[in-house]
Amino acid sequence: MTTAALRIDDAESHSQCPMSPGSAPEGVKLASGDPRCPAVRETSRFIPYITPLKGQLPTGHELIVPRDNGLGVMFRDETPVDRDRRGALWIRTAPPSAGRPIPLYRHVLPRRTGEAMLDMRCQGCNGDPDRTRQGTLFFVKPDETRRNLNWPDVEYTHHPPVCLPCAREALLECSFAQKAPALRVRNPRPWGIFGICFRPGTDGSLELVREIDRCVYDDLKLLPWMVALQPLAKLSRCTVVDIRAELAAAGL
Repeated sequence: MTTAALRIDDAESHSQCPMSPGSAPEGVKLASGDPRCPAVRETSRFIPYITPLKGQLPTGHELIVPRDNGLGVMFRDETPVDRDRRGALWIRTAPPSAGRPIPLYRHVLPRRTGEAMLDMRCQGCNGDPDRTRQGTLFFVKPDETRRNLNWPDVEYTHHPPVCLPCAREALLECSFAQKAPALRVRNPRPWGIFGICFRPGTDGSLELVREIDRCVYDDLKLLPWMVALQPLAKLSRCTVVDIRAELAAAGL
């Protein structure tokens, strides 16, 4: 198994952070200190919870080895924080570079994104997402050639939910959010992971089966052989909403 074969950085780049300010590389100044959003109280610079800083890119793939019982993969020096509570192994990220923090807005931190999805927390501030009678607020990937016949009632997404103040910032600066449908979801459920799949080699090493694959949490045969890069949630009982109208009604 070689570093080049995994192409983890390429896989990571497939997901654009919905909170990423496309035209503000130095961050976004918030218009006001909204007490409903923890991110606003902590800093005047809007850096989403799931956004990595310079240097925080996937690492540690050379430490992935077969588990002692031969039933899956693990890190050679694995600790409990490497897995989520559903048992998925997450790719590690390097520490931030020294010096002034520089957000990498077009990437996401795999582990933090996974945590936010499992706990259904806001991807922008790690607080509570916005919930109404219609459900929890999500931005989902715009798709002009959508083939999902159940749309919008059933949707799958890599992106955790969001609160209204963070949604406001995304709409101001993020080209993804400006084009993305906003959904209210009555039944959002962590569904699985999106990542790299291995299998045991004939010589006791590991072989890469698929560079990018998805796996449901309930697939106990496949999950032990996966290294997660992104979470995946199933959204059902969805309603498309006018997010700008909701923000205006909330005074944001």
